[in-house]
Amino acid sequence: MMEDITQDIIWRIPCTVHKMKNKADVVLSHIKHKDGYEAVDLRLRRNNAHEHGPGFSKQGIRLRLDEAVSMWKALGKLLQFIEEE
Repeated sequence: MMEDITQDIIWRIPCTVHKMKNKADVVLSHIKHKDGYEAVDLRLRRNNAHEHGPGFSKQGIRLRLDEAVSMWKALGKLLQFIEEE
């Protein structure tokens, strides 16, 4: 029996923001609901060094696939602009 929601972590990198450095990772996940809804989730995940212990935080975004594609295109344009400066 399939659970209501599955989450596959696709990418993870240590958070480098001063407040969360060595206390969290930035995690990109693929979310699938049993009703067919799919999303991309980008969120901070606390580790054992965090005062509240491990687990996902509220800091993040969840995008439908079409929204994620739009953001991907915008991110590509931004990175190209930065590289050309």
